[in-house]
Amino acid sequence: MSLGVLILLATALYTVFGDKGLVDVLHLKAEKARVTAINQELTDENLKLYREIERLKKDPEYIEEVARGELGVVGQDELVIKLKKGR
Repeated sequence: MSLGVLILLATALYTVFGDKGLVDVLHLKAEKARVTAINQELTDENLKLYREIERLKKDPEYIEEVARGELGVVGQDELVIKLKKGR
């Protein structure tokens, strides 16, 4: 092989496998896609939480629903009847 062919082969190998070569670029693109997807999930979750905060600030019916569901709060005019489970 001539020196020119060896240099061309070495350059091609370095371009594909070397530092900041094609392989690294492909890994970085995959990492960027993964991070972008995580970022979108967090953005969606933040929006959901923001909406819930707004409802908790302004919607008395929603506050009541949350209080009943999470805290077991009973209304003022309601009667609680506890039944024993069958034997």
